Amino acid sequence: MKLLLYIAGILVLISGPVKGLKWHKVCIPDSDFGGSIVCHDEPIPDPPPSHRNLTTLMMRLGCTLFAEQLSVTGAFKRFYDTLNALNGGLTILCPIDGAFAAFMPQYEKLTAEEKLTLLLFHGIPAHETTYSLRNDRWERTTLATNCGETLTLSMRNEREIVTVVTDTLTAKLVRTTYSVRPLSIFTIDEVLRPPSTNAVIDFTCKAVSYLAVRLSHLFSLMSPLISSGTPVSSM
Repeated sequence: MKLLLYIAGILVLISGPVKGLKWHKVCIPDSDFGGSIVCHDEPIPDPPPSHRNLTTLMMRLGCTLFAEQLSVTGAFKRFYDTLNALNGGLTILCPIDGAFAAFMPQYEKLTAEEKLTLLLFHGIPAHETTYSLRNDRWERTTLATNCGETLTLSMRNEREIVTVVTDTLTAKLVRTTYSVRPLSIFTIDEVLRPPSTNAVIDFTCKAVSYLAVRLSHLFSLMSPLISSGTPVSSM
């Protein structure tokens, strides 16, 4: 089988670019040939869907409640900015409507900041495929942060069933609903919960953030005086 796949790959290379796709020439130095420039053709990826089309796409895939909350909280902008960044990619783990409806009573009790963190926890800033999720067992970085620290989640593959593992639950990938570089959308059967934060640590984090803002404001007021040489005691 591997030999047949290898031969098929050679035939594709010999036949040249596939018709119907847009191609561009990529040239890079090749260290194996003394740094000489080696060029090859690569397909130009399709542009990502627009903001409106992405929302519509997620709704059609059975993630209406999740998509609505992304729009209401402003999380969709972060998703879309990641998707359109230079060399960007985005994978959305999209809870199906049944899962989000069951979680809604708990979701409504969250603060605006907690809701945003939870929603961003479903976004991976990279284009993942079914193959990569099934073969890579390490952690994935998400778009969510807590006290300046990027939150991660783990992927597992047991007998071709891919699961997402967090501190509190395990969600199963229902199916690949959309995968065209640079965007992938996988539906999951649970709403992912970010790692819980110790109350003392959370209070300390907010206190430090508040102090940093106040010090920054104070420095901005004193900066003109310092640059002009005016004694601070004369204030």
